[in-house]
Amino acid sequence: MNWVIIKDMKVAVGFSSSLILGLIAISLAQYNNYAVLFIILAQAVTAISVSRASKLTHREDCVKTPMKVWVT
Repeated sequence: MNWVIIKDMKVAVGFSSSLILGLIAISLAQYNNYAVLFIILAQAVTAISVSRASKLTHREDCVKTPMKVWVT
């Protein structure tokens, strides 16, 4: 991952919410069939987040610069 993706909040929220949806699906799998819905939602959110991260990585104005290292 590059710095543009790491500091993008939509990608971070997307991956975090897909993780939370997966955990909800695991906890609901014991009691009812709503776990399938949450698994499908988690997959969709993950796919959307990966698509956005891919667009951010391959855009034209994204200049790859190395991170600055502070030397004392």
